[in-house]
Amino acid sequence: MDVRREWPFATVFAVALAAVALIALGNLQHGVLILGCALLLGSGLRFALPTPRAGLLAIRGRGVDVVTMGLLGLVMLILSVVHLTN
Repeated sequence: MDVRREWPFATVFAVALAAVALIALGNLQHGVLILGCALLLGSGLRFALPTPRAGLLAIRGRGVDVVTMGLLGLVMLILSVVHLTN
C-alpha cells in the first residue's frame, strides 16, 4: 500500500485531530465546529475523488459515504452554531 495515496484520509484526520485538541483544551464550541468541517471535507473529497483515489475514505458505496459524512458534519455545524449563539 502506497502511503502517499492516502492524502485524502490524512487531511481529514489532521483536521479532526486539531478539533479534538481544541476540545481537550476546553474550547468545545470551536472544536465541534472544526470537527463538523472535517466531516464535510471528507464528504466533499469522497464525492469528488474516484473510489480508487479516495483511499480509506471509501468505506461503503460513494453515495452512502457522502451522505453519512455530510449529514454528520452538518449536524455538528448546526449544534456548534446553536451553542455559540446561546
